[in-house]
Amino acid sequence: MKDIKDGRSIFREVLEEYRFRALELKDKNWKVNKIAEAFGLHRGTVSNWFTTYRREGKKGLKQKKS
Repeated sequence: MKDIKDGRSIFREVLEEYRFRALELKDKNWKVNKIAEAFGLHRGTVSNWFTTYRREGKKGLKQKKS
């Protein structure tokens, strides 16, 4: 089984790409579990992305300064 990550060990630029790609996959009717598995992330991480998107739109998924 793959190591499941929450995203903290992945570069911010890569995570931003993942977030927008996840939106595309969701539009193609992929389930959250399958999206998370494809990126090697925890399903809760991906679920949080979609919650943020519903609340803030695409700007909420943009990379933020630390």
